[in-house]
Amino acid sequence: MKAVRQNIGVAFVPREDIRNAAALNSLSFNVSHTLGQAVFGLVTALGASLLGGAGDDMRGLAFPFHLNMASFVLVLWVLATLPFPRREHGRPRHACRRSSGPG
Repeated sequence: MKAVRQNIGVAFVPREDIRNAAALNSLSFNVSHTLGQAVFGLVTALGASLLGGAGDDMRGLAFPFHLNMASFVLVLWVLATLPFPRREHGRPRHACRRSSGPG
């Protein structure tokens, strides 16, 4: 999935800003891995306190997973509505059979 995300970014970023976009992508990836664990712990505690109740009820522990599912639906909706730039499809430079010959 990471390669697809990087290819989408290249379509939206001007050629001279690719290096900065790659650095920003790396930073966001590393920060999300670092802070994501702490946020998950806080959301789990919040869900357990709000929905868990007393005893061995596990409903509160499902709260962060339901939030994660909602975030995936939101991300899929955003990706489906992105205005991708039009690309011109020209003729390929080399035919596949000619370029895959011996030598």
